[in-house]
Amino acid sequence: MRPYVGLGVNYTAFLWSDADDDLEAAVGRWRLMRAIAGAAQVGVDIDLEERWFVNFDVKYIDIDTSASLLIKSGALAGSSLRVDLAVDPFVVGAGIGYRF
Repeated sequence: MRPYVGLGVNYTAFLWSDADDDLEAAVGRWRLMRAIAGAAQVGVDIDLEERWFVNFDVKYIDIDTSASLLIKSGALAGSSLRVDLAVDPFVVGAGIGYRF
């Protein structure tokens, strides 16, 4: 068993970020900005055989980004709005590995 901890940098690009139909009807066009963030990780590799192992880990990513909205209805129709977002997910992973 080999436990580990790590610190690093995460780059997030929000691809295919679909909105609920009601949100798109009210807001119109919207876009999430890319983000560069710090990340921390704790995990363990557990040997099954000489070359095979399983891995379990937990990551925390401090993602601060913003969304650009183009309002298309109501009193603010035609105006643009920028909203700051803190996503900050915990990501749990598991995998199987092979050492060459």
